[in-house]
Parts: sequence; C-alpha cells; structure tokens
Amino acid sequence: MFEHHKTRWLSLPEPPAADIDQRARSAIERCRQVIDAHLQQLASQAAAEAAVQSALELKELAQQAARAAAAEQAEAQARAQQEAAAVRDSEEKQRAEQRAAEEQLFRQVGGLIRMANAALRDGGTQRAAGLRRSIDQKLPAAGLPAYLSRQIEQLDEKLKELKLWKDYAVAPKRLELIGEMEALIGSTLEPAALAERIKSLQQDWRTISRGIVSEATEEWERFQRAAQAAYQPCREHFEAQAKLRQQNLEKRQAVLERLLAFEAAQNVERPDWRLLASVLSEAPLEWRRCFPVDRDAGRTIQEPFDEALRRLQAKLDTWHESNMADKQSLIKRARHLLTQEDSREAIEAVKRLQLLWKETGPAPAAQSQSLWNEFREVCDSVYQKRQQAHAEYTSGLEANRLKAIALCEEIERVAASSGAALLEATAKIPGWRDAYQALDEMPRTEARGLQDRFERAVDLCKARIEQQRVRDTEQSFRNLFEAARSIHAYEWAVLRDAESSEREALKQAAESFIAGTQGWPKGALKAVKDALAGSDSGSEVDTESREEALRMLCVRGEIQSDTATPAEDEGLRRRHQVQRLTQAMGQGIGGDAGEWDAMALEWVRIGAIAPNVHESLRQRFMRCWEKRPMGGAASTTWQGDDGAKRKSHDHRGEHTRAHGRDGSKVANRRW
Repeated sequence: MFEHHKTRWLSLPEPPAADIDQRARSAIERCRQVIDAHLQQLASQAAAEAAVQSALELKELAQQAARAAAAEQAEAQARAQQEAAAVRDSEEKQRAEQRAAEEQLFRQVGGLIRMANAALRDGGTQRAAGLRRSIDQKLPAAGLPAYLSRQIEQLDEKLKELKLWKDYAVAPKRLELIGEMEALIGSTLEPAALAERIKSLQQDWRTISRGIVSEATEEWERFQRAAQAAYQPCREHFEAQAKLRQQNLEKRQAVLERLLAFEAAQNVERPDWRLLASVLSEAPLEWRRCFPVDRDAGRTIQEPFDEALRRLQAKLDTWHESNMADKQSLIKRARHLLTQEDSREAIEAVKRLQLLWKETGPAPAAQSQSLWNEFREVCDSVYQKRQQAHAEYTSGLEANRLKAIALCEEIERVAASSGAALLEATAKIPGWRDAYQALDEMPRTEARGLQDRFERAVDLCKARIEQQRVRDTEQSFRNLFEAARSIHAYEWAVLRDAESSEREALKQAAESFIAGTQGWPKGALKAVKDALAGSDSGSEVDTESREEALRMLCVRGEIQSDTATPAEDEGLRRRHQVQRLTQAMGQGIGGDAGEWDAMALEWVRIGAIAPNVHESLRQRFMRCWEKRPMGGAASTTWQGDDGAKRKSHDHRGEHTRAHGRDGSKVANRRW
C-alpha cells in the first residue's frame, strides 16, 4: 500500500508546492521508519519463535535419543541373559550326554569283561585275548570305576594263566615244525612244491602261535632262518622264471620293432619281395622262440605283431598273384617255340625263358609246383629237338650219378666202422648232406633210387653212431659202478680199522682205476673223487642209515623198472609210493634216464656198509638197472642235417642253392 501511494505521488504531472512536497516527503519518511520498525519487530519475534521452536526440537531429539539408548541397553541385556541361559543349557546338556556316554561305555566294558570270562571258561583263549584288546580300545582317559578295574585285573590274571598253559602245550609242536622246516633245506622237491610246503609250515606256526604269551624269540628266529634257507632254491627259481619272461617279452618287443621298421623301410613301389617272404617265414618262428612271457604283457604286443604280419602277407599275396600271371605268360611263349623249325634258335629262346623264369618271383604255393612242372615239360620238349644238347645233358646226368654213388659208398664204409672212427663221422654228416645237395640233375630212372640209397646210408650211419654212443654210455656207467665198488671196499677197510697195508692197497686200486678210466657219465668223475676223498675220514658213520638209503634206492629202481620188491622192504616201497603220490599229485611224474643217472650217482655217494649186505643190495639194484629205458641219455641232435631238406636230382635247375622248388631265385638273406 505504501509503495502504491508513493508511486502515485511521484507520478503526479505537476510538482506540488514546496511546503506540501516537504510535508509529503516527511510523511513518506515517517511511514518508512514505521514500516522498518514494524518489520524489525516482526523479525525479532520470528527469531524468538524460531529459537524456541529449535530448543523444543533439540529437547525432543535428546529425549528420543535417550529413549533409543535405553531400549538398546534393555535389548542387549535381554540378549546377554538369553545367551547366558543358552550356554548354561548347552553345558548342562553336554554334561548329561557325557554322563550317559560314560555309563554306556561302562556297560560295554562290563559286557566285554563278561564275554571274555565266558570265553575263558569255554577254553577260547584267542577270543578272550581279542575281547581284552577291545576293552583296552574302549578305556576312557578319565579311568574306570573301581569295580570295573578289579574285574579287569581278575580277567588279566585268568587270561595270563591260560595263555601260559597253552604256551606250554604248543612248545613241542613248535619244535616239530622247526624240524620239518630244517628238513626242507637242500630238498630235491620241485621249487613250486617246495614253496607250497614252506608256506604250509609257516601257516601252521602262525596257527599254533595265536594267543601265546611267550614270544619264543629263539625258536621263531630258528624257524625263520630255516625257512629262508629252504626257500632259497624257490627264490632263485621264481626270480629266474620272472627274469626269463621279462627277457622274452623284451625280445618280442624287439622283434615287433624290427618288423615295424622293416615294414616302414620297404619301397612302396618296388619292395624287396624275396626279403619280405623271408621275414614272413622267420619272424613268427623267432616270435614263438621268445617264450614264455607274461600273458597280459604279451597280449598287448601280440595284436600289433599279428596286424603287421597280415599287412605284409597281403602285399606278398598280391605279388604272388602277379608272378603267377608272369609265369603263365612264359609257359605260353615256351609252347610257341615247339612250332619253331630252327632248333638252335629255339634252344636259345628256351634258355632265355628259363632265365626269365628264375628271375620271376614265386607263385602262390598251391599253383607253384604245377606251373613249374608244366614249364619244365614244355622246355624239355624243346630240348629234345637238339641231340647234341641232349648228349651233353646225358653226360652230365651220368657224372652226377657217379658222384652220388661214390658219396653213398663212402657213407656206407663209415657206417660199417666202429669206435672213434664212427663217432668222428658225426661232424661229417652235414658235409655229406651239402655235397649231395650240391649235385645237379641225375638220370630220372635212378635219381629216386640214389636219393633213397643216400638217405638209407645216412640213416644207417646215424643209427650206428647212436648205438656206439649207447655202448659208450653203458660202459661209462659200468666204470662208475666198478669205481663205487672199489671206493666202498676201501672205505669199509677204513671203518673196520684194517691193516694199513690193506687200506693202502685198496686205496691205490681205487685211485688207479679212476685215473685210468676215460669214459664217465656226466658228473660221475667228481662224485667218485668226492666219495674217495670222504672215505679217508675214518669218523663214525651211521651204517644203518646208509643201508636204509641203499634200500630206498633199490625200492626206487624196482618201482621205475616195475620189479617186485622183497617182502622185508614192501613197507618201505609203500611209504615211498605214498610220499611220491602226495608230493607229485597231478604232475604225471615218471621214470626217465635222468632219474636213473641221478640214482647211480647217489649210490656212489651213500658210502660203504657191511660187504655182504652191500653186495646183495648192489645185485638187487643192478637187476633193476638192466631194465631201465635205453637210448635216452645218448640221443643226439643232428645239427645241420635236417632230413626234411631233401633234394630231387631228376631235372636240371630244381632244388639248387640259388633256386626254389619251382626254379625261382631265392634270396639267402637275414632280415
């Protein structure tokens, strides 16, 4: 309102009089002062009200903060009280559970004590000892009530008493097991059977040692030493077997690697076919020679080996088929020469075809011989047209025939000889075979007969050599028994303390016989020398044990030779047969030359007994000896003389060193 009036005054069109203007200005000034004073009063009043309002708000905030703090404190106290109560409840529950667990444990311990006492009343020491160990496992750290501790002490006393009694009862059995184990040291049982027997005795020891208080340390160590000594042959045998299997596996791996390397090295376009055929023939043989191997390990390399062979065989079969087509073409060209008038040119052409035939690889085995026979027949027909060539051909046949006859006569002369001259022929047989194989074609009418004569002469020579060796072997054992007789006579003189001159004469006779004898069985010379050296001791010997050992040898010989045993030794024979059946059940053990040889050497080693008894037992053993199988010890492997490699000489170019059965060239190379 004031500003409106002020504006109207100032906007008058004509200025008022001075006094009016002054009055108006004074009024305006007073109005402004009044208004300013009023505004100041209103501002002061508003500031006072604001201060009061702010104080009220601050007070309200302080009251709210105090109420919130009180509420939080009350809530914290409530939570603390709840947590304290929960802790008290948990501790109380834990103590209750602990008391319940202890009561349960005490009940279990009490039950085990009752069960152990019951087992002791029934004689179950082992079960009672096991229950006692279970009690120890359940004992609490805080200890047991006095009544349970007394019961455990009483149980321990009873258990100890019963264990001591059982230990006393099984002590003889332990000594028996030790004796049986020591008896196995140096046993002649097969390693597998010996290992099984040792394992059985160890199990028996563990069985009788259960629930024993005394450790019997010395007896256990003695038993263990005997077990280790007895098992040594088994350990060596099994280690050797494992080593052999590993070596064979490594050899097979090497064969496989060589085979794969050979396959990779072959020229894809033009492989070495003849070398490939040689590899396919030799690789399986070498693979089979690397036996035995571990089954699982061997199976992992068997499949790649077979697969490599199949791949190579497929290539070779394809080559054989191609060769068959080439050979059929050569046969066709040879037939065409039969119509040619110029025999000289025809002969030259046949020779060229024969060279091509030899250079051509082999055909499949099923057709190889028939193709060769057909080609040879055509070539022979061409050769017949030229008499001069035929004459030279006939002359060569005759020369080869005479050489074959001379060779047969030489072998027959050697076969008619004896002694060292006959035995020296062993090394000549491969040379004779090579010489005969080197002969070229012979007359067809006599080739088969000469071949048969040669084979009969070689077989006769072999048979005579075998007979000579059998005779030499028989003489060697006669020497052995005669040496044993001389040694036993000397030893008996020593045992009965004969005159020194008599002993010296007997010893000199034995030494002279041994020194002057050349032929001995394997190991016999050492055996007789050892026996003679042992005869000088003069110490007391158990002649009854020796006699029993000699009787056992007689019984073994009678069993092997199917000879009746005298009545006084029938029980010994039955026991030996039962023992053999028990130890070798399912192994098919039978007599052989090796066992007879071993018995002969054992006869020498046993030593002397009363001469009359010794002589009667010797005659009894020799009756069995005469019935033993002959020839096994003198069998010979004829190295370099394979009877299957026999060559026909009824056509030119067949079965020569450089050509196969069908006349094709054969590479003599190792892969």
